[in-house]
Amino acid sequence: MMQQLIQPLLPKELVILILNDLVNVEGSSFKHMSSLRRVCKFWNNIIEDILSKSIQPLLENKLLIEYDCNALSIRGAPITYDSSKSIFIIRIDNENNDKLKIDISDIPRAPDINKEGSIRVRFHYENGSDIILFDFGTLSIHREGNTIHSKVHWNFDDCSCNFERDNNFPDSYAIQIREMTISLRKAGVLLDLLNGSVKEKHKHIIQQSVYGQYGNRNFNGPVHVQSVVNFGHMQNNSKYSPGFDKI
Repeated sequence: MMQQLIQPLLPKELVILILNDLVNVEGSSFKHMSSLRRVCKFWNNIIEDILSKSIQPLLENKLLIEYDCNALSIRGAPITYDSSKSIFIIRIDNENNDKLKIDISDIPRAPDINKEGSIRVRFHYENGSDIILFDFGTLSIHREGNTIHSKVHWNFDDCSCNFERDNNFPDSYAIQIREMTISLRKAGVLLDLLNGSVKEKHKHIIQQSVYGQYGNRNFNGPVHVQSVVNFGHMQNNSKYSPGFDKI
């Protein structure tokens, strides 16, 4: 009976060195690196550590968050990584407090009328050619007597926002984002799109050209800060043809 040959395992230090080099290769993508986590449990743990340490500096130092009718950007928002949940937590606080406002809808005047709007945040690089609209979910509001109730349908099970209603506008429903949670995998997709590492279209992580977005802006109509509100139709400026990549 022929004895089965057993291939020796590479030392852990060498595996880490090789994978670290792979993530830094020009043209490589975080998505493809993330797919290697399925090789084995050993690789899963190593690659998660490598990806989180590679992605966090980009989020902290390069990523900008638009606000104020998309005219200004938040820089250097505090970001932490929770390895137990594989998520990044982006806080909007201190000098950025109350900057990230999203207009959802006007207030329903009757209990049988429901209104809704998208919780979308715009990310970009300084002087970059693209903007990413990250669509966290849809916030629905309805009236019961004098009380306004709200409910969120999140588009992802691993990305969400903590927010408070902005009571400075009693005739409309606006929110202030306090914290965003984005999974390691979705953060990789976000950065891949900004880096131009992949050519993909995603349903809720939407890539738009800076030139198309601002060149076609209608200054005569209402401006919704940081959001695209679903009042029956929505313009699609995505660069790629229909058919969404799964993430």
